[in-house]
Amino acid sequence: MMRLSFLSTTAALFIGSAAWAADFAIPVDGDFWVDDITWPTQGKGYEFRWLVIEHDGQLAVCGAGKYVNVSNKTQTRDLMRKAKVTLDGKPILKDLTFFTQLKSNADLATAKATCRDTGAKAGKNSKVGLDISGRARF
Repeated sequence: MMRLSFLSTTAALFIGSAAWAADFAIPVDGDFWVDDITWPTQGKGYEFRWLVIEHDGQLAVCGAGKYVNVSNKTQTRDLMRKAKVTLDGKPILKDLTFFTQLKSNADLATAKATCRDTGAKAGKNSKVGLDISGRARF
């Protein structure tokens, strides 16, 4: 498995989707990055683990998550649809709603993560970023 460095950033969102090859699953382990979506006025809405791996010569994004606040689930899901993963600043995957969804009391550390191929290939010093930003009305 190829290891890439993680760079978390926020930027303008791109909206779109593409047809992807079949998703696959891997177990969540200690290599996964721990992250969440927290709304300034509503608190934490979503907890997730994610990782970018090399699969069949290209990068794949893997993730599992859970909604922790039902009152902002709709807004959080909309934000996940607008999220993008970048490679060296360029988007390689949009929409993270394919992540395995767990019940709010489930343990993310023992989950199976859903993975989606991106079609992108990384260089030796490539940097992966995750852009999740936006606004919502509550």
